[in-house]
Amino acid sequence: MRTEGTYTFAAPIERVFAALADPTALAQALPGCERVMQIGPAGEDGAAAFDLRLRTDEGRAASVSLRPISARRPTHLDVELRGYGPLGTMAGHGRIDLVDQDEHTIGAYVWDVDLPALPEERSGAATAAGQRLARAACEGLGEYLRSTAPLELHAETLNGRPAVRVEQVQTPRGRIVTLRAVLPTLPSGTRIWAQRALWMGAGLALGIGAITATVAVLHRLLGDERTDE
Repeated sequence: MRTEGTYTFAAPIERVFAALADPTALAQALPGCERVMQIGPAGEDGAAAFDLRLRTDEGRAASVSLRPISARRPTHLDVELRGYGPLGTMAGHGRIDLVDQDEHTIGAYVWDVDLPALPEERSGAATAAGQRLARAACEGLGEYLRSTAPLELHAETLNGRPAVRVEQVQTPRGRIVTLRAVLPTLPSGTRIWAQRALWMGAGLALGIGAITATVAVLHRLLGDERTDE
């Protein structure tokens, strides 16, 4: 049985390849997945081995092991497939190729799986089910990548550059998100004047704040004296 197709992921190629070795990503992407167990650490090429437990729409269980054969990060992954499911034992080979296209990634996959001899009508149904599973897995992986994408801020720009940058800091109590102003890149001769203007503006703002606070205190004191009279 052969299943092949393509899918466009709205994520950079490195994130897509890393998700293929992430048990959390696989657990969320594969339909009917009940368990994903990683066998040992990922190799230097970023590939990892997994044991999966899946459940079909009919409620039947399937156990599948995926073992990497070769990998070229972040463009290529070959895996060996072995397992047992509703149709009996199965073995096969899968190939995934990724192509970087700006901020998107085009993935092409081919799965060749050997199944027990089946009547023609059941063989056709198994192929169709395999195609649906592969497509659903791609859609699930795409949704995982979208839901875990780094925060981005679509703000006004200065000279074509973001005016604000989002920074994230992980603390024992959780993640803190901060916004930091970004000074636009200027020629070296004008950058120092831009920085001085920024400092002068900050100083002016502090000065105005101090004057306002002083006036407020004086008003309070004068008001208290009038009350005492």
